[in-house]
Amino acid sequence: MNIRTLAIILIACGIGLLTAAIVRGYFTNKLTCVYGTAGGATIRALEGIWAPREVYLNVIIEGGEMNVSLYCNGVLLKKWSNTRGFIYRVKIEKRAYSYLVFTPLNPKKEYTINLKAEFYGIEKDLFIHGLIAIIVGCSLYILNVIKRRVLAALLIAIILGTLLPVPRIACKPLWFKKGTYAVYWSPGVPSILLENNTAIHGNWTVYFSWKYINISGSRALLFVNFTAVGYRARFYGKEFMSPSFMKTGYIEVVLETREVYYKGKKVGITGLFIWPLPQVGKKITLVGIYDKVFEGVVSKESIEASLLHFKPQDQWVYIVYFNATLWTVEGRRYSAKGVNFYDTDTGLLIWGIPMPEPVFLAVGIKAFLWPMWLVDTNVDIGPPVVWRSISLFLPRFIGIVVAVIPLIIAIIVILWRRMRLKKSA
Repeated sequence: MNIRTLAIILIACGIGLLTAAIVRGYFTNKLTCVYGTAGGATIRALEGIWAPREVYLNVIIEGGEMNVSLYCNGVLLKKWSNTRGFIYRVKIEKRAYSYLVFTPLNPKKEYTINLKAEFYGIEKDLFIHGLIAIIVGCSLYILNVIKRRVLAALLIAIILGTLLPVPRIACKPLWFKKGTYAVYWSPGVPSILLENNTAIHGNWTVYFSWKYINISGSRALLFVNFTAVGYRARFYGKEFMSPSFMKTGYIEVVLETREVYYKGKKVGITGLFIWPLPQVGKKITLVGIYDKVFEGVVSKESIEASLLHFKPQDQWVYIVYFNATLWTVEGRRYSAKGVNFYDTDTGLLIWGIPMPEPVFLAVGIKAFLWPMWLVDTNVDIGPPVVWRSISLFLPRFIGIVVAVIPLIIAIIVILWRRMRLKKSA
């Protein structure tokens, strides 16, 4: 077998693997499961070999709080403590035996677990092997056909072309359209800070939502709903029933800058989404209210170590770390330290602590320092189309891909010229 034959075989195999990966990428495997447990028994869910694809998990736990752990090939990828549910997206690096473990906190309670999982996107091992086979095959064919001088000239042109800067254009988030909405859920909220810096105490489950209903100039008009469902609470030794209430209002947001305007006056910068999407390792403005601004840091190591255990380029959730002293209310000093999770495709808040959030001012509320989860939205933070997956995956090999395209064109031109010469002879 000569080099030319080997090159053709490699190219053909590579094309086959790429085709298989792309076709597989169009199919999303969806699973909906309901589990029940009692007596403190643990549950293993989705146990089996997970392909190297993206996995979108939506978990709701009824009956109380549980500890949930995600394992991949024996390694703990993520742990949720004292949780009633979560939305999470993880990218599996390689084929591995994986599963979720649900551990009840109270053995006397009965729990019901509603689990939705979607496995989507291209299978990375097929895609990588196909791409490598095509690159190696093209390289061998070129070495066999093209003269060294021509190859050197092509490589120089490619290198110079890849050095050209690509301009970045500032714009508003493309996903932010009329009718866009998001709903957040926060159980067990112990206190809520009102706009006048008065704190009310109790025990509430909070449902907070916003909806983009109109645009005026560069400002988007949001309809805001804040519903607090009261439960029995104990404060300073006294037991009482927390009152339920609902507040609604309107507020304006400049999408390009996240600036918030209430009654025509700038009141801060929202932290419900981040835009433009941040660079890892950079300090960003997380949220601001009136003249007070709070910053956070997007840490590459923290994303890699504590969230996904993947390489930096495989991040799917921005983790923004913050540590801020907020204010003093009723003689008590309020501080916030923790992390917020943001979707890397849209910048939308997935999970986090709403520090002083200016959008809350539309309903007369300043903050509540308690985690809240994104539970419903029409923003596409779930499975993207397969070409979106490929577009996120290819930049790792962009230099090689750019190199292969002109070389393939050169091969076609040379073969076409040889065929013409043979016909002429």
